[in-house]
Amino acid sequence: MRLDLTRTLVLTAVILLSVSSPIATGQTNPRSSAGRQAGNSLQILSPTRGADFSGYTRDLMATLKRKWISSMPESFYLGETGIVDIRVQVRADGTFVNPDPKVESSSGKEALDAAAVAAIRASAPFPYFPSGFDGATIELKISFFYNIPVRPFPVLAPAKPAAGEAAPK
Repeated sequence: MRLDLTRTLVLTAVILLSVSSPIATGQTNPRSSAGRQAGNSLQILSPTRGADFSGYTRDLMATLKRKWISSMPESFYLGETGIVDIRVQVRADGTFVNPDPKVESSSGKEALDAAAVAAIRASAPFPYFPSGFDGATIELKISFFYNIPVRPFPVLAPAKPAAGEAAPK
């Protein structure tokens, strides 16, 4: 239970950090990118066995973002939208089990898919696993969002008990 909560919290933090920092105007390209947003997220699909992957995911996401921005296609700057999901199995030394990352869900646009795959390849080898993890491999799902409006997660207030009811524990 604690492992699932930790994984969920790490994933949520990575997603929020990734999508809340859109590419700033002029940051990556002299072309006008006003109003353009790009973000990515990472999900660890394998059991983490209680190991703290927060530093691993932070370092990997920073590298992925740098490599992705440098391979961003012209169509992104022209407003093309899409989401690309890629799965990759990684060994403890950061190398890939299969040399080609698998596009699990295509954007339907070749240039966007190719930029996402190029970012993953250019980021290899990935960081070494955290010292507390004794597994040989992990499977990752990495998502790339092109010009997709980001809505903040709603903040939900805890439910108030009806008159005469005990508060939930």
